[in-house]
Amino acid sequence: MCGQQSINSALWIVLLATTCSSTHGTSSSTHTGLSPRTVYACEGQVVTITCGIGLSIQVIESHYGRRNDAVCNEGNMTEESNTSCTSINTLEFVSKLCNNKSECKVHRDDLPLVDKTCLDGAKKILAVTYIFIEGRNTYTPGTQRFTRPQNPSSSAPVEPTEDTRNYFQLASSTSAYDNYSDGDGRPEKWCEEKRARNILWPKTPPGQTVLMHCPNNQAVKKASWKCDEDSNEWIDHPDLSQCISSTVASMLDLVHENEERFSDGAVNLIASDLTSCTDTQESLFGGDLLSILTAMRMVTNQIDNCLQENRTKVSSNLVLKVNEAVITASDSLLTESRIESWYDVPTSMRADVATELLSTIEKSAYQVASITTVAAKFINIKSNLVVEVRVVNITEPVDDQVFPQGDTDLSSFTASSNGSFIELKSKTVLNFGVSGLSKMVFATFNNIESFLQMDHANGSSYQDRVTDSKDQVNDSRNKSDDLRNKTVNTRIISASFVTRDNRPVFLEESVVFSMKHFQEGNASDPSCAFWDYSKISMKGRWSTHGCTLDYTNATHTQCSCSHLTNFAILMSIKKQQLTDLQAFTLSFITYLGCVLSIISLAVAFLTFQFFKNLQCDRNTIHKNLVINLCIAEVVFLVGIVQYQIPMLCSIVAGVLHYIFLVSFMWMCLEGIQLYMMLVEVFEAKSSRIKWFYLSAYGIPAMIVIISSAVNHRGYGTESHCWLKVDNGFIWAFMGPVCVIVCSNLVMLSIAMYVMCTHSSNVNACKARQKTTESVSVLFA
Repeated sequence: MCGQQSINSALWIVLLATTCSSTHGTSSSTHTGLSPRTVYACEGQVVTITCGIGLSIQVIESHYGRRNDAVCNEGNMTEESNTSCTSINTLEFVSKLCNNKSECKVHRDDLPLVDKTCLDGAKKILAVTYIFIEGRNTYTPGTQRFTRPQNPSSSAPVEPTEDTRNYFQLASSTSAYDNYSDGDGRPEKWCEEKRARNILWPKTPPGQTVLMHCPNNQAVKKASWKCDEDSNEWIDHPDLSQCISSTVASMLDLVHENEERFSDGAVNLIASDLTSCTDTQESLFGGDLLSILTAMRMVTNQIDNCLQENRTKVSSNLVLKVNEAVITASDSLLTESRIESWYDVPTSMRADVATELLSTIEKSAYQVASITTVAAKFINIKSNLVVEVRVVNITEPVDDQVFPQGDTDLSSFTASSNGSFIELKSKTVLNFGVSGLSKMVFATFNNIESFLQMDHANGSSYQDRVTDSKDQVNDSRNKSDDLRNKTVNTRIISASFVTRDNRPVFLEESVVFSMKHFQEGNASDPSCAFWDYSKISMKGRWSTHGCTLDYTNATHTQCSCSHLTNFAILMSIKKQQLTDLQAFTLSFITYLGCVLSIISLAVAFLTFQFFKNLQCDRNTIHKNLVINLCIAEVVFLVGIVQYQIPMLCSIVAGVLHYIFLVSFMWMCLEGIQLYMMLVEVFEAKSSRIKWFYLSAYGIPAMIVIISSAVNHRGYGTESHCWLKVDNGFIWAFMGPVCVIVCSNLVMLSIAMYVMCTHSSNVNACKARQKTTESVSVLFA
């Protein structure tokens, strides 16, 4: 009875608290329920968020700066007057002011400073995205939740009746969240519990964004993921763009402390920190990626400012050290193990981030070229990028400039050239010479093309803005629209001249480049394109303006362009998706094959077990081998697809890891046993089988225990229950298997040598015996 009264009291509180409002500037609006809402305030205005009785505010996203022209643009500012800069600490400050309160006001003076170097006088915007929650509880797993009201858009208080109580029942389940009912009383599907990016995301209602603690900083709760309202599935990837590790945060603090004026000592320290932050075995997340790029941009900007003020006072060693730090950090950010951190950034931002990385590398290379006063070549070859600064003396005969040159050793570059090159004609090199020197920057990249696909592009083309002819503008836009159905099918290669104002250059003789295709059999209709972006907003898109196709075949495409920038080949990729019938057929064959294998293994085991004349050490090895393979097949059939239950999936992966290692160990021991049988003249007095058991089951157990202790999250992926491949954890299985296979090959080689030697000796004895018999017959 007391429990029922408590529930009724709680219901009354919630029903009376259905009206909440937010104001910014002079406008106001009403907001009710758990749906997220975003409010904006122009510079100088105050954001006020107010909530009724029984509810409190929970901020889920906030930024202060400027991202586009859509808001607070009374003067119709152009793209050049805006930036994509924002304060990375805004969410933390606004959360402290508003979370778990019924009312809060946020003023400009409450917020951290925004990076001044890239705002360029633009008006700043404060944006706050928030939800209302009951009481002072945060939106976390394990709390009891109310179901959605029948009319969530109603702003008037609702009195509890017998009908409305059905929509406000307390969830009694102990799970993170339970299915709730829509307006017709039908249960709605929630996004299921899922592990991603070292976070166990709870069961979440559709349309809601759940906040979790950052995996690299448990003190900060800024990791977010939204459950799609239409599909009831998690949207894209989790957003960890505000999750920054303490190491990276310290480095960024050092950059901000010295942003007014960098000393040589500070620049040296920041360059070292950049290298150490990226050259680590620890995982990087989206916030780390953005912070490292911010530090790289600010340091290169400061070097640029110093060079413009007084070039002679800037140490060449300092410029070279910053360039090395930028290239090393960029190479680390583009490694396969770091690619996942790019997906921590919202899809709409990935192309901008990739563009900023390209721009920062190019700017740093320009700085190296600007301090070079004699003919020289600086080339930096990493696993995922190659950057070359080439200074040519044009007072002497000049050849065509090809990158990469034939004598360049690219063995350390992950994606070798494979016939890809870019060529500048000698006349072009002469035309862009200054003071007897022509300075060029070449670069090629690996993996970055994934984030410069057309579905990530969101900027207007530079060429569209500078072309005088309206017909040319429309033609360029139509060509860019045609590219939206195409995919970047080559690596990105770039070439540029270092001019006094670093403006885009147009060539009398076209630059020629040839690129090898990633996908060959299912790719067609190549387009020669360049990444056309604004150096202010870093927004861009692929464009074909000024580029023509020379020739193409199944593996390569060659193009000519009348300007220099970042080039690639875009192609139509025919996706080879399985039909339902094909998928069913493959599944049927897999299951049928496994079932037949299990039956055969069971028959083999029974044969070895019940035929007494087969009992020996070698057949004991066979029995253990077939029984382990049989168990592995059964576990595979039952558990390989249990990836929707993370804990069970991890257990299945661990069991398969152990059983398959045990099976390989018995194979290794059989090789040893065969070797012993060949080389031993007399049979051993005692059986070795007990040592075989200890080795076959003990060594794999040690490997699995050590592997799980080092990285227990390596068991189970998002699509199947096996070891993860992306972080190298698969080598916990592949490493021992390679050792076993190599040892068996050695045993096989020795056994064959022994058999051949024995065969030769036997033949020699038989020959001598025949000779003796012949002589005896002769004398007889």
